[in-house]
Amino acid sequence: MKKAQTRFRLLLVTLLALVATGCTTHVFNNFVDERIPQNASNIYTFSFAAQLPAGNIVEDSLRAYLVINEETYQMERTPGNPRIFTYDYRLPPGQVEVRYYYYIEYEYVNQGARGSTVRYSTEEYYGRPYSARLINRYPIQLVSSRGRVGDEIAVVGSGFSELDTIYVGGVAAETTFNSPHSIDFQVPSLDPGQAYDVVLQTASGELSMGTFRVDGSALRVSPGRVRLAAGDVTQLTFQIDSVAPSGGLPITVSSNIPQSILLPEVSIPEGYSSTVVTIEATSPGSGQIYVEAPGFAMQTVNVTVE
Repeated sequence: MKKAQTRFRLLLVTLLALVATGCTTHVFNNFVDERIPQNASNIYTFSFAAQLPAGNIVEDSLRAYLVINEETYQMERTPGNPRIFTYDYRLPPGQVEVRYYYYIEYEYVNQGARGSTVRYSTEEYYGRPYSARLINRYPIQLVSSRGRVGDEIAVVGSGFSELDTIYVGGVAAETTFNSPHSIDFQVPSLDPGQAYDVVLQTASGELSMGTFRVDGSALRVSPGRVRLAAGDVTQLTFQIDSVAPSGGLPITVSSNIPQSILLPEVSIPEGYSSTVVTIEATSPGSGQIYVEAPGFAMQTVNVTVE
């Protein structure tokens, strides 16, 4: 019975101490990704924010440490934010994966009594250390951050392969592998005047490459005025400044006089900058043909059928 009471007292004291020290569900907010782009200096910053109560901690006693490769390093506080800690670690040559954890020491005051405690990140991370792996490939930059539908955009970086695909706004772009340091992509058919996220899809995952703005481009239709007799046919030419992207450039062609003219489906084939289609007049009427395509301003053709 005495042993049970003793255990109960110890448990109660432990719980009170945790409350007194401001125990929270997550003390460590790790800022390090699991995949880190490799750099030339081989120095990598490990950083976390400490989620600790402000009331009863002795701030001057706060110390944070990084444990990596079985070595312990004292971390530095970030100027202007004393609860964020960092350490610049030089990874040994040839090592591409690391396991590490943090711990933090501090003193506290509880009802006039001073105590101390140590918290470990492994307590919150299922008893395991964090892990990070270097990736020997990363986009450095888009050579151009804006362009028109169909334009070829170069990307320079490291470790590209023939299996890589660029996505712009979630749309797969035609991607050309030039070398491990260079790839190109063709701007897909997207609405102009907007910026879209660019992602490099690799065999091992996705890498963000920033944003790309799609500018408006000229879509020309000729002739701009058509006069026909019922039963006649004529041709319309559709032309753009660049070339059509992968899969071709679909063009929506409609009219406000559908009873007077028959319109075919229109698409500029992949790799071409123009196409020619035939339209047929069926009955008298006067109106317009409307021409629309993603990334291009709408064009109109005046039509008269006699």
